[in-house]
Amino acid sequence: MIGRLCLLESWQKATQNLIRRGVRIVAILALTFVLVGANPSSSAQAAPAIDNFDYVVIAIPSANPICTGQSTLIRVSLSRQLRFGLGDAPPVMVSRAEVAALSNNNVGTITPDRMFIGHPSTFDPNSVLFRFTARDDPGVAEIRFRFILSSDLGGITIDKDFQFVVSKCSYKVLMILQAPLLPIGLITFTPDEIKLEETSSEHFSGATDPKIKYSDYNFLGCPLVLTVTPAMIEYKAHMDNDRLYLDFTIQKFTETVTANCGEGSPPPIIYDVATGTGTVNVPSQGGVTSYSTPLGPYLFIITQVSDGDTSH
Repeated sequence: MIGRLCLLESWQKATQNLIRRGVRIVAILALTFVLVGANPSSSAQAAPAIDNFDYVVIAIPSANPICTGQSTLIRVSLSRQLRFGLGDAPPVMVSRAEVAALSNNNVGTITPDRMFIGHPSTFDPNSVLFRFTARDDPGVAEIRFRFILSSDLGGITIDKDFQFVVSKCSYKVLMILQAPLLPIGLITFTPDEIKLEETSSEHFSGATDPKIKYSDYNFLGCPLVLTVTPAMIEYKAHMDNDRLYLDFTIQKFTETVTANCGEGSPPPIIYDVATGTGTVNVPSQGGVTSYSTPLGPYLFIITQVSDGDTSH
């Protein structure tokens, strides 16, 4: 009887030891799972933190200079670059963001007030176009662009302020005419480039005299000399619906071609160039255009230039 009781007591102690060990094993396993969960493996690393990126906002106007009373498009984009410990990753364009635009002073207005990068209606998936319309007074336009990134890019907001100089502008005009002139060949008429002066709001005028350029032609072995009677070319220009209309008047002038052959030289050849008038037009930012005449096409190179005045 005593032996049976001793055996029962021994079995009870063994059972209690097994229970204690089982509890310890379960506790150890649970702790192991917790530690593993707190330190993810390399195959499940977290995304880079938002503050590990550098952001760059770019805003480029289509017109240079930006002139009073005119409109210009401003292309706006955003890129971000991930910083590494040993170097930087290549910049990547942000293609999903809301972009708001705000004019901070009265130099001009910008429309629309917001756009969306990545919207199907945009021509470029990585940028948007805002239209800035300058007022009639020069100054420095202050514009803020605000980017609100999509939630998958962190949903953060990025502000960037830009300044664009708005100035009074005028135009330079260069006219070129190439015409066949027997017996010499091709003659190039190139008046001096003239800067038009503003006579009133969006109206300009100017005048210059014609010049002649020609190669070393000769007639029957004799060098030729060209002379031109004084004449003027007058320009008047005005703006209409973001285009510049240029009226020109070429006064009648006379060319005299003389062959210097010494004795027996042929008599001079005289050409009368009749008065010519016409009108050409280019975009408000300037451009190149032509005008057909019986002598040949007049080529006009019209350049918009700043007067350098940005004061109110």
